[in-house]
Amino acid sequence: MGSSARVRRLFAIGGAAVVLGIAACGGDVEPAGDQGGSAAETPAADTATVYSLAVDPKDGTLLLSAGAALSRLPATGGDAEPITATINTGGADGPVTDLVLRFDASGTLFASGHAAPPLPQNLGLMRSSDGGKAWESVSGLDDADYHEIELAGKRVLALRADRPEVQVSDDGGKTFETRDPPADSPPIDVAAAPD
Repeated sequence: MGSSARVRRLFAIGGAAVVLGIAACGGDVEPAGDQGGSAAETPAADTATVYSLAVDPKDGTLLLSAGAALSRLPATGGDAEPITATINTGGADGPVTDLVLRFDASGTLFASGHAAPPLPQNLGLMRSSDGGKAWESVSGLDDADYHEIELAGKRVLALRADRPEVQVSDDGGKTFETRDPPADSPPIDVAAAPD
């Protein structure tokens, strides 16, 4: 299965149905089945690629990152509320996209994602205390692209898109140590043991 393969599932969330398409960052859309033309002639699917889902521990709402869109879905159902997510990098500010999202236990949101010039392409690890509207850099700005982030207290576990190693931070993501995975098994997911 290539990096641009899509997996679609239907989930019921707070009474609303959500279709999810999960893909690797930057992958091209592959047609589903023979459409009677080449891949170059087949239009891209009109469903958004969902990069991440995160449940807010404060109120149970769902944050959904789908390409350039960030939305909050109420726990009780109803319409999604679009969120304009921006970051200021000390002189330049603009929208963030393709977010991998995680809430910590207090409701602070952590993410990794991308931006367009004049901002750096890779935004490293970021933090938001207002539900994803305004972001600040924690570390790795213009360097790291994390496709997986997990939080356990002050510990942050992350997988970079460009290296087959596990990144571990015990200071809230400010600095990371590298842990080498088995050579024959590059990691695709990471989790912290509860103890």
